Amino acid sequence: MNGAIKYGQLLYELYLKMNGAVFVDCITPLSKFPKSQILLNDAMHLCQLGHQLIGQAVGEAILDDIAAKSTAPGLAMTRHQCESQIGVAPRPE
Repeated sequence: MNGAIKYGQLLYELYLKMNGAVFVDCITPLSKFPKSQILLNDAMHLCQLGHQLIGQAVGEAILDDIAAKSTAPGLAMTRHQCESQIGVAPRPE
């Protein structure tokens, strides 16, 4: 995981230099589970749960970005409005 963290940090530094990019933190959601639950037996590739966690993180980053960029008068949306507009199922609290 240390290699992944270092790689993520390098990507974040690159992201800071880019205009209009969306950064998705994949380490945080994956680090909440033991490796045995998020990786296949080869200990290298994500299993179904790992892919679901990353997919959720990507989706949330996109929704946050849309909500943040929709600040023009008449276009401002909350994250909930963005989710409703594109048909995202409500998340359990």
